[in-house]
Amino acid sequence: MAVFDDAGREALSRGRVRKRLALRPSVFLASAAAAALAAIFAFSAFPGAEAAPPAGGDTGSPAEYSGGGASGASGTGAAKMPGTPGTDGAVALGGTPGSREDAGSGVGLAEAGTSGAGADAGTSRAGEDAGTSRAGEDAGTSGAGEDAGTSGAGELAGTAGRSGHAAQAGVSAPFQPLYAQESVFEGTARLAAQRTRTARRRVTGIVSPHHLLAADLIAQPFAYAADNSYRRVIIICPEHFRRGKTKVSVPERDFMTAGGPLRLDREAAAAVLASPHASVSSLFSHEHGIQAVIPFVAMRWPGARILPIALRPWRDKEALDDLAGILLPFARGDALVVQSTDFSHYLTEAEADRRDRESRRVLMRMEPDAAFGLVQPDNVDSIAAMYLQMSIQRSLGAEPRVLSVRNSCGYAPEGGCKTITSTTSYIVAAFELPEGQDGGTPEGDRDRQGR
Repeated sequence: MAVFDDAGREALSRGRVRKRLALRPSVFLASAAAAALAAIFAFSAFPGAEAAPPAGGDTGSPAEYSGGGASGASGTGAAKMPGTPGTDGAVALGGTPGSREDAGSGVGLAEAGTSGAGADAGTSRAGEDAGTSRAGEDAGTSGAGEDAGTSGAGELAGTAGRSGHAAQAGVSAPFQPLYAQESVFEGTARLAAQRTRTARRRVTGIVSPHHLLAADLIAQPFAYAADNSYRRVIIICPEHFRRGKTKVSVPERDFMTAGGPLRLDREAAAAVLASPHASVSSLFSHEHGIQAVIPFVAMRWPGARILPIALRPWRDKEALDDLAGILLPFARGDALVVQSTDFSHYLTEAEADRRDRESRRVLMRMEPDAAFGLVQPDNVDSIAAMYLQMSIQRSLGAEPRVLSVRNSCGYAPEGGCKTITSTTSYIVAAFELPEGQDGGTPEGDRDRQGR
């Protein structure tokens, strides 16, 4: 069941649920998993919940967990996904989205029964605003240092956490899965593989959503690229929670996911950290822009090393060009660059369609500078991520292909798009090399996969 704090009750009484819904984790995980599986068997996406980050950013001061999840609701009419509980199950929420801030600063929760709109760009953060912390909840440990860049107390001692994997004493344990429902990710990936024609050419990049409401769309580009093999996957997303110290954040730890473990590409991370704009952060423990995507990486290419990158709102062309130059050698050869972004935010379906046409024109023109003419978050939640992806893909000689365009209101019951006034849109795309090209020689040691 849902539990509101005082501010949440006040907001609800005004009809404005602004991501202040705190969900008890055990009840939420059970209900979300059940709803997710029902949605999969109904040939739809599964709902998910982006958790609120711990308070204190990277300082990691211990705080007692007090149910600090978060939920976003959108539109004047609450959307209810096929196969999920209705209002009796406390999952169909009404109200309007939170206030706008810089895109990429919101929690981004696509909760069961909502349209997913209003998530991911500039709404308030339950749990963090309340001064609570999720430290340790997703790691299955005491969490006293989890989000300060260290592992939970049990992990450091070499005991197995929820993942069943033990860490060596004195070595930081992997980030634990934010979403641990293995069967749900596997089911979504399996359906995507059945529905998606695989690419005939070398895929060097993809554009994927990160709202689990659109899990079927997250899985689609990975299924499209499934016949390719990769030893490195670079994932670029917005930095949603403003926990990083710099414009660019990278992790220093490996990851456990619902699809299996993934190793950090430390060589590529070290190269990025040479930039004065980059620093190490533990924000990835609760960054759904990464955590919603990497289970699909682990299932498709379990031996690949990953480089997650989280970007603050950023329009410094010179600095972004420098970062693209650092990443380009690592993006060559057997590498995949994932742009983890959602597109229009807080708009009606008609307004979103207009903005999506603008975004698609920029994407198809492959002129990175044109990205700076877009509006954040009206067009996309990270102009910087879009600019970086296009810059890298243009240097590789890749060509874009749009695979899907959908609005979050499409997950509502029939007629929902007529009543929901605040939505999120999703554009799925792939970048492919012309016939006969392989993307060049990659940077780094090519025989590291599977170690």
